[in-house]
Amino acid sequence: MARIHAAGVHAEKVVDPLLAKQIRFESVRANGSWRGQGYLLVDGVVDTEADLKDLKQLISDTHPPAPVDWAVIVVEQATNKSRLKR
Repeated sequence: MARIHAAGVHAEKVVDPLLAKQIRFESVRANGSWRGQGYLLVDGVVDTEADLKDLKQLISDTHPPAPVDWAVIVVEQATNKSRLKR
């Protein structure tokens, strides 16, 4: 329970303000997750694999108090997959 609370506070006080400073992360949010013993859930959409890599580094650099659960979609990949299906 403490880890869930810590992840939620970390998301609100540390991660969200950093995300708000970069327009490329405007569709990304962080929250505390109740799954298991608690996680920092990062979800949303980024444009490229490079953006995802930078996002992962940004989150890692904040030293989250719980493991990170990633649910981020890369638009570049989703677009390429839909083209292959045609």
